[in-house]
Amino acid sequence: MSYLRFSQDHGVDAFHVPWNVRMMTVPAVIIGGQLAPVVAARLDTRLLERLLMALFVILAIALAYIGLR
Repeated sequence: MSYLRFSQDHGVDAFHVPWNVRMMTVPAVIIGGQLAPVVAARLDTRLLERLLMALFVILAIALAYIGLR
């Protein structure tokens, strides 16, 4: 309910659908859903965990940098 109140106060359309984002997300989800089982079957679980940890650390650093500049 607070988002609707915010959108009314600030002139934001609460029900606006960002179609450009959806048009990029849908193929990414479909392709990722097909590739993930293949990659998971071929790579060691411990290696996958370390790769994901590294990816998330890199993302956290990049977002912190963007947020603090």
